[in-house]
Amino acid sequence: MKTISDRVAIVCPVYKTEWTKFEEISFKRVLTVMSSYDIYLCCPEGLKAEGLCDKYELKGCAEYFDKRFFKNVNSYSSLLMDSTFYERWRDNYDYILIYQLDCYVFHSDLSRWINEQYDYVGAPWFEGYTNDNESNKIIGVGNGGLSLRKLETFFDISKNFSWSDLLRQSSVFGITRSYYKYLKHRIFKWRLNEDLFWGDIAPRMYDYYKLTSLEDSIAFSFERNPSMLFKKNNNQLPFGCHAFERYDIDFWREHIPQLNN
Repeated sequence: MKTISDRVAIVCPVYKTEWTKFEEISFKRVLTVMSSYDIYLCCPEGLKAEGLCDKYELKGCAEYFDKRFFKNVNSYSSLLMDSTFYERWRDNYDYILIYQLDCYVFHSDLSRWINEQYDYVGAPWFEGYTNDNESNKIIGVGNGGLSLRKLETFFDISKNFSWSDLLRQSSVFGITRSYYKYLKHRIFKWRLNEDLFWGDIAPRMYDYYKLTSLEDSIAFSFERNPSMLFKKNNNQLPFGCHAFERYDIDFWREHIPQLNN
């Protein structure tokens, strides 16, 4: 029988070989805490990542994708909406853990979320999305920076999804903020984030799609308002966090010793 670490690949998107102090902290941490897992760098074609693989003795090393997917936030979102991305790992793993290099993990046990058979797990979202204000209400879950994704589900949806399906669904559910942002992007090519689809639109479109509960989302990851989420999580740290250097770094200095060096 496969262990949890056999079933999950950790995927770290990178587009450069020179990293900041915070990125080094992030990557060294996942290497230490998740050492029993296969860890891959997800890179644009042409990036010479072999030096990083050798330096860090990665089990999985690097996987390369068309460099057009690494130009900006929109193009990166397109990669994580592309079935070929999920197909790359589907034969050998059941899940991937997306781990951007502004994440940090506190322990290695993913069994809580895998045993619940969630398709997607990510940190809570607050009103305003990018505003770090404790007065803002939690409006959903699914931040993609640190996120657990079931490969079979993500492959099937990304391969078969069509914009006509989205239009039909919007006529049933009404034009929510998420539908509006996606339709606006489709027409005008404006900015979007892929996690908005996986965290808000996919659960409305597909009955079988299982999004994490709020309680399990908070136990999994903090992003914005970590002090508030810490209290909601019974003063316990989550599995990990995203954007620790961006949101309330003073809180994280109490829990991430490397930030004080």
